[in-house]
Amino acid sequence: MAQKKNNNQGFTLVELIVVIVIILILAALAVPSITRYVQKSKVAKCANQRHELETQFQIMGTDVPEIALCDQIGEVNTLLGQDVLNYMVKNGYCSEDITVCPVYNEKYTVEVTVESGHQQVDFSCSCVDGVKGYVSLCGSYYEELKKNNGNKVNREAVIKKVAEEKGFLKITDTIKNKTSFANEDLYWKPYYLTDGKMILFGTTDTNKTDPWEGWKGYLIYIDGQVYQSTNKKWNGDPDSTIIADLKDVNTNTLEKYVEDKKFKKVS
Repeated sequence: MAQKKNNNQGFTLVELIVVIVIILILAALAVPSITRYVQKSKVAKCANQRHELETQFQIMGTDVPEIALCDQIGEVNTLLGQDVLNYMVKNGYCSEDITVCPVYNEKYTVEVTVESGHQQVDFSCSCVDGVKGYVSLCGSYYEELKKNNGNKVNREAVIKKVAEEKGFLKITDTIKNKTSFANEDLYWKPYYLTDGKMILFGTTDTNKTDPWEGWKGYLIYIDGQVYQSTNKKWNGDPDSTIIADLKDVNTNTLEKYVEDKKFKKVS
């Protein structure tokens, strides 16, 4: 009997290359979608963590009722004797892993404000739009520069990085209309104190090529509270305050600085 010819010779090199190319194309199409999905999942996780922290803060308020009388985070920290997030972890109100943003890997900043007589607490990070998120983002830039430069970083570098990568945040009419500078075009710029605390000052200067200019503070933003300059021009119109000497201020002396410079708390 004649032997049948074996036609099973396997794949040729060309066929293998074609299959590999197809797999690579499919992978290239799939990776962006997977990346976006992972990113969205992290953003959703961050929102859930912030909500959980806000809930646990309220629960903590039932154990430490004096917290309800605080209208700034500095008062809360003083009352607790330490950073509020550390206190919450240490006393079992939350786990340490949910105190860090899963998107930007930065510890949440905490702000306490009072609106219409009601206390509001916000746990913010760079995911959050608006001023609170902007403060967190500026803080993350500062920490990044400090890490890359052996803990040595100047304010010019921070302001320049913010200018180039994010831009200066325009101050909304909602904030300006409560101040004496409603007709000014103002922008928030970052400023870190000697102990690393991040605050903002409102200025008209938006020079991105030389962002070191413009040390005129019309407004100052500290832990969710806005303060306005009470300086006057020769004709009696409201004017800015030179804030270059903020470079010598830390968290403990900030309140006195604001008082000495005659900045007024904005309702």
